[in-house]
Amino acid sequence: MSLRLKTILGVALIEAVLLALLLSLTLNYLKTTNYEGLTKRGESTARLFASTVKDAVLSWDLASLEAFTSELMTNPDLVYVRVINRDGKVLALKGDNTYLQAFHKPEVSAEYVSDGIYDVSHSIQESGIVYGAVQIGFDMSALNLQIQQARKWSGIIVIGEMTLVALFSYVLGAYLTRRLTHLQVATEHIASGRRDINLAEHGGDEIAHVSRAFNKMVTKLSKSEHTTQSYQKQLEVVNASLENKVKTRTNELRAKNIHLEKTNSELKETQAKLIQTEKLAAIGTMAAGYAHEINNPLATIDSNLQSAQSYLVEYQGLIEAVSRYPDDDVNSLALIKRTLTSDDFSYLQQDLSECIQDARDNALRVKAIIAGLKNYSHFEKTNMSQGVEINEVVNLSLKECQFELNTHINASLNLGQLDSVSANTAELQQAIVYIIKNAYQALRNEEDGKVDISTYQQDNTIAIAIRDNGCGMKTAQLNKAFDPFYTTRTIGDGSGLGLTSARNIVQRHKGKITIESTEGIGTTVTLLLPVEGS
Repeated sequence: MSLRLKTILGVALIEAVLLALLLSLTLNYLKTTNYEGLTKRGESTARLFASTVKDAVLSWDLASLEAFTSELMTNPDLVYVRVINRDGKVLALKGDNTYLQAFHKPEVSAEYVSDGIYDVSHSIQESGIVYGAVQIGFDMSALNLQIQQARKWSGIIVIGEMTLVALFSYVLGAYLTRRLTHLQVATEHIASGRRDINLAEHGGDEIAHVSRAFNKMVTKLSKSEHTTQSYQKQLEVVNASLENKVKTRTNELRAKNIHLEKTNSELKETQAKLIQTEKLAAIGTMAAGYAHEINNPLATIDSNLQSAQSYLVEYQGLIEAVSRYPDDDVNSLALIKRTLTSDDFSYLQQDLSECIQDARDNALRVKAIIAGLKNYSHFEKTNMSQGVEINEVVNLSLKECQFELNTHINASLNLGQLDSVSANTAELQQAIVYIIKNAYQALRNEEDGKVDISTYQQDNTIAIAIRDNGCGMKTAQLNKAFDPFYTTRTIGDGSGLGLTSARNIVQRHKGKITIESTEGIGTTVTLLLPVEGS
């Protein structure tokens, strides 16, 4: 919808509302005034006529009543006049009988008349006594016709006024929108790329201000475009230079990238060599530790075997000497008996037995060392047992450590109520033994060293906490605690596989192991195992 049409419709709508309001008020006033005038006239006429005929009614002067009635009917807008007594009997009557028959009761006001006849009645009284009544009918056709004529002419006036308003609005809209149309055309030219536009700026109204602002905008836009074009050319030159620099820099980066790839390849080779070196160093450390571990019992075995061999020579010499003596030589038998019961021979027998037993013990020690290395490198796939009681495994592990270390560990047990687990009892006992041994090793130089072993259950997890009050570990040592072959002991004093093997066993049982340690306070190792069926 154009601005011109909006202007015409807007002004016409305002004018229509105002005219409708004015017309409504005028017609309402006209109706009210005429109806009130007729109502007052009817009431005053009926009251005056009742006063006029009162004496004639009281005296039953019918001739006078007839004369008064005829005289009143000379009014052109009366359709009937009737006088009745208090019993309803007609004393005098003039007018159209049709209207008389339609009369039922008088109207309160002329405004509420629906049949075109305004019926008025007034009682005839004397000293408060009603003797009859007068009834008069007023014809409202002339009044209604005047009101209809007023409405008709009001409608004609409204139509004429609306026509004039529409014409005025059209002229005003054409005047106002003509310059706005110029502004619209100029805007379209600006959008199409033209800049040679100059609107007329005469006048002091708002459109003139808009035209001046538009011309300023066009001027600034032209200057801005010229500046932009200048910057564009400069950017093109800089861009060309930048492309050359980018190409040069790209070639340099490509060359550096090739160099980096070569360096990275060399680093990978070096890293592989370092890893291999670390592996060899770890193997060397392990070999040195195990060599020391094995050489000690082997040396003991060798020493004991040499002693046993020398004792065997003594036995062989004794046997040869006995074999040379005759069976019936009493002196020889006495000499043999003294030799067998001598202190030297008793020591030889005792020491030979100890040498053999010591050799066997050290052989078992070598076997245990080799088994530990085997357990670290490979776990045998043994079956899991159901219904394993953790508290029993802890007790057996502690007893094994006390027997193997040949010392009494100052240990306290705090065993809680636990559900059973599915586990390989031997492997789980081995893991606990590894940890208890580590705790004991941390207490070797402690006079009041103590190991606290506790078990408890949280939901579907069973915890085995082994705590010592030893020297503890530093953060760097704690981070490497589970690394294979890592140990804080001297070479030969430990293989560094205990915690690693324990972790592997716990993980095989779908659990996990944690270490908390504070230097100078102690270490706590906790094994967490799932309850059977969870």
